[in-house]
Amino acid sequence: MNIRTEKTACILCCLMAADKAVCISDNGEITVTIELDENLRQGMVTLPHGYGMRYANSQPIGPEINQLTSSGHTDPWAKTPLHKHVPVAIRKLVASA
Repeated sequence: MNIRTEKTACILCCLMAADKAVCISDNGEITVTIELDENLRQGMVTLPHGYGMRYANSQPIGPEINQLTSSGHTDPWAKTPLHKHVPVAIRKLVASA
């Protein structure tokens, strides 16, 4: 799944467009592909949310965004996850030998 980020963050992490990376939060991590977006503010990343569904034991469709959120990081009334404000770090995925 593509994660959109601005150029400065990629330079600091030695990442380029189409690189594989790991998006890490306090709750979990998911593997992503870097996509540069010059319209984002410095330090921001975006992932589509509302996906991650699995059908008949298939691979997930879209990112499993709930892997990055905790059950305590929710709307106080509806208890829906707050996907828009999750602090994450991006680390280049290093292929294992």
